[in-house]
Amino acid sequence: MVTFRRFSFFQRLRHHVQKRQRRRELQRKSDGVYRLFESDLARADTWEQREQIESQRRFECSKYDDEILRMDSFDLAARARKCRIDVSATGPPPAPHDHHWIQGAHGTWFLHEKSFKALAELVEAAEFQRGKRRIEVRDFWWKRITAIAAVVAAVASIAGLARHC
Repeated sequence: MVTFRRFSFFQRLRHHVQKRQRRRELQRKSDGVYRLFESDLARADTWEQREQIESQRRFECSKYDDEILRMDSFDLAARARKCRIDVSATGPPPAPHDHHWIQGAHGTWFLHEKSFKALAELVEAAEFQRGKRRIEVRDFWWKRITAIAAVVAAVASIAGLARHC
């Protein structure tokens, strides 16, 4: 049983590290694409050209940005499931959409920004309450263990005194 737990812990740790590395890689690629368009923007003569280049840059970066948003959304949804919170608990979907999940330009699904923020607040509050309960339970048991140890020590000292008298 113990070896299974260790394996599970290291497996989860490795998965977490891989996700972080993947997120950093996506962010690096997005930043690289963003910087590639800087020279084109500097050479743009008119406002229309700048808008066209900006639009193209946003589209090219959206591939990576959508993937990052997807990873963040699914991580938050997993945390919400641990706290037994559903996405629909954030209230009605944002105005132009009829769902909390929206599809990006490249087919990836992620939470709408307003839904993400509302769900993050609910999850953080639930995790805080769960942490408080865990501390209260731990304190409860430590008090009981301390009281039992004090009773055992008192009985042992009385028994020691009675044996010497």
